[in-house]
Amino acid sequence: MNYHQLSQEIFNLIESNFSQSDRNTFLSQLDAYEIICVKKNTAYEQQLPKNLSINKLPQANEAVNYIIIGKNYNPFLKKTALEFHGSNNVFFAANKSKIGVGDIRFYDSEGMVILNENSRHKNWFTVWMHSPRSCVYWGKDSTSSGVTCVTNDSKGIFVGDDCMIAANTWMRCSDMHDIFDLDSLEVINNAADVLIESHVWIAQESLILKGAKIKSGSIIGARSLVTGEIPRFSLATGSPAKVIKQNVSWHRTKVENERQDELERLHKLLPIQCF
Repeated sequence: MNYHQLSQEIFNLIESNFSQSDRNTFLSQLDAYEIICVKKNTAYEQQLPKNLSINKLPQANEAVNYIIIGKNYNPFLKKTALEFHGSNNVFFAANKSKIGVGDIRFYDSEGMVILNENSRHKNWFTVWMHSPRSCVYWGKDSTSSGVTCVTNDSKGIFVGDDCMIAANTWMRCSDMHDIFDLDSLEVINNAADVLIESHVWIAQESLILKGAKIKSGSIIGARSLVTGEIPRFSLATGSPAKVIKQNVSWHRTKVENERQDELERLHKLLPIQCF
């Protein structure tokens, strides 16, 4: 099973309200992974890998949540703490994924945090999920060096493959408070998904807000605020972010003779995942 398919399987699981039969079918496909069922008054703590702790469990004895990680593999480099305030939440860390210091909180039920293969997060990795059926999804080979993801109103944050997110970046799919028109009383700042396609570089201290859609190959300058759509292969910066150059992309290293190889790799990578 590839990881895009896996995410769809988890979505289907949520849509079925985590029925017992669908849950068993889903878990049976994860032979290479350790499934830890986190439930009050059970011996789940004996299964937890080093540096992973559960700071909060719901009061209801029947509430159950799931941690799924590679067998014989520990993605937690330093201390990572999970909080479960609801039930049927899923934290999934694929093989070769890594977290430096993690703070992951599920304040409601049926939420998902998915770290795909070789997704690496130095320094801190913070996720606060404030509503049911929210999702934070990090694609294969994507990295961060200090990021905070906040979800609400059952919306999600989706980061594609091979993205690079710099320190002190925040991503939010909701303003967390309503702004409404005084005449109609209609809310004018509804939540919306944050969608970041493959091979996007977001520079330090940027703020990615609800409804942002950053397309493949693009670069967001430091301290930018993104609220709308940024086209493919563009450099955008400012508050709000505006495109200042097009037909550009980026490479993780500064080795000049690797740029042609990078072009060939981009042609193979970018069609894979466009939200």
